[in-house]
Amino acid sequence: ADMAADLDISPSYVALMERNQRPVTAELLLRLAKTYRIDIADLAEGDADEATTRLQAVLKDPIFADIDLPALDIADIATSYPGMAEALLRLYPEAEDEQHKHMQLNYSKHFVEADREPSAFYPGVMETLEYLRSEGHQLAVATGKSRRGLDRIFETLQIQNFFHASRCADETASKPHPKMLFELLIELDMAPATAVMVGDTEYDMEMAQRANMASIAVSYGAHHIDRLRAYNPVLCVDQFKELATWSGYVKLGLDMQENKLV
Repeated sequence: ADMAADLDISPSYVALMERNQRPVTAELLLRLAKTYRIDIADLAEGDADEATTRLQAVLKDPIFADIDLPALDIADIATSYPGMAEALLRLYPEAEDEQHKHMQLNYSKHFVEADREPSAFYPGVMETLEYLRSEGHQLAVATGKSRRGLDRIFETLQIQNFFHASRCADETASKPHPKMLFELLIELDMAPATAVMVGDTEYDMEMAQRANMASIAVSYGAHHIDRLRAYNPVLCVDQFKELATWSGYVKLGLDMQENKLV
């Protein structure tokens, strides 16, 4: 009865959940985490995330420094081809913690040296961010980059003031695990139904889907738009500035009533 009162649900629903006869929705999951101060990661299995972390540690060895190994591809291998990931891990000797730290420092050094100038924005991005901020939307970043990498981009491009919150892959579970979205929702004190994830990869779309959050797919990013459409985004855009038109519909109540963009 106490749990039912804490979560604002009926005692009978709690009893049915305990017998696995009722689902635990994303909104209820957030309420549980917030009410009882539980880490979202403790409420979900993390086998793919663990494999991704292990693969990332192995592939940060300087021997792989000249190979383009995006974090998304590593996560894709761990999630879609777990057998292949495990085979690769068995071929590589288990490294000690100090070796892992050494690999990470080496990888970071090579990456920063090769990427001193962040890529320029796509056309219309700055104007759209300005518009969305002026309309009162709360903007957040959920990224596979490290905190150091994101902060470097924020500082170089002077865009940190556009965003109310952010989460990076080295602070929480990596995509497509929904933990970073749950953490942002808790920080912004909002429900999944009042947010939308804007992304250019299947991992973005799956992460939003697993968080029970709407998504918007952009066609000019890492994955082909046809791959993103499989996740039923509420909108597919060819230019970032189209988000301004969409937000206008939201403001008029022609779509979701209140949205914050991630």
